[in-house]
Amino acid sequence: MTIAIVDARYLERGNLEAFLGRIFEGKASVKWERGHFKCNLPRGLTQPEFDEMKKSVEFEHYNES
Repeated sequence: MTIAIVDARYLERGNLEAFLGRIFEGKASVKWERGHFKCNLPRGLTQPEFDEMKKSVEFEHYNES
């Protein structure tokens, strides 16, 4: 399981959940925590998926661990 931190406004939650739900077929979770989203993902995003996310979700920073 990969943890991704996404620095985005709280209002972007719906867009983020829709995008990750489509990519991971409902197997990802999104939680608002201390001013950013903490996302549990089955795997990291590929570069094409990341590029698609940039078009769907307005965010300032993305980090996987």
